[in-house]
Amino acid sequence: MLDASARPRVFHGWYIVACGFLSQGMRVGLGAQTFGFFFKPMVEELGWNRTVMTAALLARDLVRATTSPAFGYAVDRYGPRFLMTGSAVVLGISLMLLSQTREIWHFVLFYGVIGTFGIPGLSYSVISPTIAKWFIRHRGKATGIATAGLNVGAVLLTPLILFLIQTLGWRTAWFVLGFVPWIVVVPPCLLWLRRQPEDMGLLPDGDVRAVESESSEAAEPTNDRVGPVDEVSWTVAQALRAPAFWLLVAFEVLSGMSIGALIIHRIPYVTDLGFSDVQAGISFAIYGVCAFASKMAWGFLADRYSIWKLAIFALVGSAVSIFAGVGSSTIWQMYATFGVMYGLTGGSLVVIGPLLWAAHFGRRHQGTIRGVMSPFYLIASVGGPLFAAFVYDQAGSYDAAWRVFAAYFLVSAVLVWLAGRVRNVGAPQA
Repeated sequence: MLDASARPRVFHGWYIVACGFLSQGMRVGLGAQTFGFFFKPMVEELGWNRTVMTAALLARDLVRATTSPAFGYAVDRYGPRFLMTGSAVVLGISLMLLSQTREIWHFVLFYGVIGTFGIPGLSYSVISPTIAKWFIRHRGKATGIATAGLNVGAVLLTPLILFLIQTLGWRTAWFVLGFVPWIVVVPPCLLWLRRQPEDMGLLPDGDVRAVESESSEAAEPTNDRVGPVDEVSWTVAQALRAPAFWLLVAFEVLSGMSIGALIIHRIPYVTDLGFSDVQAGISFAIYGVCAFASKMAWGFLADRYSIWKLAIFALVGSAVSIFAGVGSSTIWQMYATFGVMYGLTGGSLVVIGPLLWAAHFGRRHQGTIRGVMSPFYLIASVGGPLFAAFVYDQAGSYDAAWRVFAAYFLVSAVLVWLAGRVRNVGAPQA
């Protein structure tokens, strides 16, 4: 174990956070959040309706649902290094192949099958358990910074994607974007990613262990904490028997349906209301900036206040923002509700969700436990967008779907409250 004098100047955990920040930016900037800009051009050229397009788009999540337990176990057993590097390589290949889409089965193959192995390794279901292993006291801050990459990537890549589509067409845009993850993600992941601090002779949060010698006793006082702040870690079997596990699964399912639908259908919804592609892009950018600020702020708050109370507040705020934004009559109403309000509340859920699981079940088996939960979330994230597409194809409007999803956020808040009330039921002894 390293003593204080041998400790690196910068704790290696922050390099893990940097890799998470970059990988999240690429996953979303080149994934579902910005796919809305490709949605209409592809539907119009290829002649598919929105339900068919959405079903093909979400085929990837159905395949991911079958592989996520294995990915979760692999994170705990082997670490994220080769999972994330390999996923970035495959993601680039998948994007390039999308430029050759002519038939629906092409899209299913390139995006839904090949793309399946390009996204899971870059998802926060891989990086968040890794961060949970590297941090305990600063876990909220570290998770907030890493997941903020989701919005930075989306905001920075949105102008590039719009420019490529409008000047070169959607096919060339896909091909060019395929190079981005190879350049941005692969090098740092190969250099910096490691499984857990103990593998490098370190402790979580950069804590140091006192050296039992006369020299260490005579050393000058330091503000660094001596010894790790540990926590009780649940096994998978213990977690599955706990009522809080299933309440949190239900929360992930309902909120996942709502978040998934908003990710894919938000941009088409803005243009369906009569606003331009540029205004839709501005609305998306406003959401991205606010969600970035939200992730940073809520991550810092989570290190100081109850994550359970923060989660309830964010879920209720998400519901209010969606209810207030349905049928926006002006672009300013859209900016204020789906942009600012939802960004500041719903934008934090990607931070809060992993922190709830880590706070409850500890760090040792976090990847495996999250892997068991992920199929439920992924199937729900497929069902939400499909429901929204079906409502649109039947009614010519998303309004009814948005009201249902806002109600789901409210129910999710109740589920988190209940999980917090029973979180000690079945807990292992420290």
